[in-house]
Amino acid sequence: MVAVFISNPTDSSRKYELPMNAIFRDFVVDELVPTIKDNYRITNKPDKTIIAGMSYGGLAATYIAFECDSIFGKVLSQSGSFWRDLEWYDVNGVEIRGDFLINRFIKEDKRDIKLFIDWGLQENMVLGANRKFAKILDQLHYDFKFVEFNGWHDWSNSRKTFSLGLLYLTENE
Repeated sequence: MVAVFISNPTDSSRKYELPMNAIFRDFVVDELVPTIKDNYRITNKPDKTIIAGMSYGGLAATYIAFECDSIFGKVLSQSGSFWRDLEWYDVNGVEIRGDFLINRFIKEDKRDIKLFIDWGLQENMVLGANRKFAKILDQLHYDFKFVEFNGWHDWSNSRKTFSLGLLYLTENE
């Protein structure tokens, strides 16, 4: 297994760089993946390729796999911000919670991706949208698993389920 970690953007740019950003998607697909392939012996099989992230990174990972399922066939999304819309605030400065990617899953053709998603029971900002997303994935017959843990939106909680996600996606449960 080859694992590649991308440095986290600063807090101020993170909310623009990661969520459903075509520029970031293109960087991953057109620059990062070819560089990895040039330097390591990795598979070209999407069903053996996992993209992962936490929070906006979990949303970004799911978005990239949804758009590029010929490259990424598996997603490990931890506390993904599936409530997000393409825009951050409306004209009145009110946060937009439009479930944009969830709605794409509903409206567009099913993708050949397997997902592991998790979230904490105290993550009020993601809890409702993520439960909705799990119901939609079930209704659309996606291969997925979700885990709710007793915790908040931080790595100290998600690290406890990271290995579960890897085991599920690599079919080693």
